[in-house]
Amino acid sequence: LDLMPGAMMKEQGNIMLALALIMERFRKDSFWRPYLDVLPERYTTPLFYTPEDMIELRETAALEPALKLCKNIARQYGFIKKFVQSRVDELQHNFTYDVFRWAVSTVMTRQNKVPVNLSTFEELDFTLALIPLWDMANHITPEQRDGHRSGNGSSPLVTDTTYCSKLEKLESILQADCTKAGEPVFINYGKRTDAEFLVHNGFSFGKNPNTRITKLFALNRTDSLYKKRARLLELLGVPTVGKMEFGYGEHDSGELSPHLYALSRVSVLTEDELDYYIDTVDDPLKRAELCQRRFEPTAAALPTAEDLRQRQRQWLTSAMETILRRYPTTVAQDEALLHENPPHRLHHLRRLLIEFRLHEKRVLHSFIED
Repeated sequence: LDLMPGAMMKEQGNIMLALALIMERFRKDSFWRPYLDVLPERYTTPLFYTPEDMIELRETAALEPALKLCKNIARQYGFIKKFVQSRVDELQHNFTYDVFRWAVSTVMTRQNKVPVNLSTFEELDFTLALIPLWDMANHITPEQRDGHRSGNGSSPLVTDTTYCSKLEKLESILQADCTKAGEPVFINYGKRTDAEFLVHNGFSFGKNPNTRITKLFALNRTDSLYKKRARLLELLGVPTVGKMEFGYGEHDSGELSPHLYALSRVSVLTEDELDYYIDTVDDPLKRAELCQRRFEPTAAALPTAEDLRQRQRQWLTSAMETILRRYPTTVAQDEALLHENPPHRLHHLRRLLIEFRLHEKRVLHSFIED
């Protein structure tokens, strides 16, 4: 790490782990050879996308982070090649971009935080590590675990991993009895959005309880009440245009982010209602209720909660329809692509990206149909 520019490589534990993996891969007598030999040769992370693959993500929430990842890894490769390769014997003849993207993808999809400095909890810290065998377990959500039964009627085998202070070791404990050989073992990768799973883990699944999507929303500048709406948003600390989050499942703010709750409500208030919140309401906390999931207007000058919700739903429906029109394909076209091209006719990576794009559109449709 001392050989690299501090500004570029500071606290890059994942990159250091990737370099260590490369060194072990080309070390003939590596202790980790059995583990290295079973690792995949290629991954489904953005580092292995072709330009045609990347085009499949146009307008999706994964495009920007996927491009950013590729850019950052390319820059890191350039710096390592310039400052490190010639000064580290194990890297001089083995460090190529193909090897680097393989190592980074291995770490991205398998890394885990493990505790270090275990002698005292006062100095307890964490580092990134690869854990052979354990890191080959697939992801399962608590909802999938509770709702799934294997062919023999038993619960899926899921491990809970904790730190045992008495033994000073990490322990993984199965939550169900193993009934027969060949049963898969699962772990939970944590709460991630669909885009985060795709970019950082290389997979996507349609029943993610943490589905969240970020899109660009804006206040209508042609609205005759634009200035008043913009003023109220300013008082709320909400931009008139910006990327805002929405989704479904359990989330602190609800289905919409606080900014999107505010924008979708302020955009449909009448002039009298806008005047009330701008001029009459003195309490910032009372005004901030416009940003909250549960909003129950009580003043006589305001509409009933149901009336406002109906207007808000109409605004959201229009906004989601506008976003859907930006995609290069429709839901029906994506469904046809998958239906008409079985796995043996459609490359698995392209199928993954189309499935991800289709699921994102279905989330948008759920706000229209609700």
